[in-house]
Amino acid sequence: MEHIFENVVVKSDYHYYWNPKNKIDEERILLSDENNVTNPRYLCLFLSNTKEKSFFSTSPKTHWVFDNGFKMKKYYDKYVLYDKMLNLYLTCDINYNISFTPEITDAIVIGYLDGYVYHIKPELKLNMEINRLKLKTPEWVLNDNQSCCAIILAAGKGSRLGQMKHLVKINHKTSIENICDAFCMDRIIVSSSSTKEELEKYGTVIVNDVDDRLESIRVGINKAQELGFGYVIIHDVARPNITSEHVNKLLESKSLMAQWCIAITNGLHKLRSLTFEIVDRDQHIELCTPVKIKTELAKYIADTYMNKENRIVWEWINILDVMKIKYDLIYGNHKYLKKLTTQDDICD
Repeated sequence: MEHIFENVVVKSDYHYYWNPKNKIDEERILLSDENNVTNPRYLCLFLSNTKEKSFFSTSPKTHWVFDNGFKMKKYYDKYVLYDKMLNLYLTCDINYNISFTPEITDAIVIGYLDGYVYHIKPELKLNMEINRLKLKTPEWVLNDNQSCCAIILAAGKGSRLGQMKHLVKINHKTSIENICDAFCMDRIIVSSSSTKEELEKYGTVIVNDVDDRLESIRVGINKAQELGFGYVIIHDVARPNITSEHVNKLLESKSLMAQWCIAITNGLHKLRSLTFEIVDRDQHIELCTPVKIKTELAKYIADTYMNKENRIVWEWINILDVMKIKYDLIYGNHKYLKKLTTQDDICD
């Protein structure tokens, strides 16, 4: 399926690019400093394969000429550009300032069509620009408040499970009891109105009756900030098998975010793919809770990019990648990190 945005073709399945047959292509290829890239609908920017045309602008900061010194190099199922003499890869930041990197993982993804090499803009950046969302690394992420509390998400109705998730019995204890045993710290529990009273003995309870997990997270973060906690550890009541070791590993992390994850061992396939791509499971992980993140950073991301009216991401990690903020991924065991969604999960 294709959507038209003023002479722009957006391919919704794989990547996004300008229609190269449009008459104004040369104006987009040869940009002066006065005609900079400010239009949020600039879905992709072209590099020409001739020395007369430059990338983005003639400014030394963003000037780049595509010549025979650079080659397209395949990296898994994507292509990047690299200098074969210096072994450097072409990259750019969120504001399209050009630079080079020795790390292939930091290179921008490019494609080739009708004589032009073009930058494939990730869907996240595209959505940020279409929605005119700004991105910057706030100074407050460097403050030194290390105090931490737990936010336990227990507002779900458990409709697929057939019972409230916090009441599921694991080793003769309920889910909420098991989780509270693992968290020896202040606890904020996000619940629905119907379960507020029964959960009050486990911590500070706040209510979210909106059936939306990310809204529950935002409510919990706001309360943690109000109480003055520098970090939060967010955990779903649907993952009741964690231990104090999972919490301690997060507390040991010095990064602004640390998250548990599970390696994928089964095969993957993308449904309804128009590109017939082969999905490499080694390039994917399953993100889990608990996750530890700086409170103010979490609030900034949640309010700006995860709010229900203007949501472009569902995970912290997507924005942190764009902001180039380092985080820790901690690999764990499915036995302890699995999520209870149906009765079959309880029986495993």
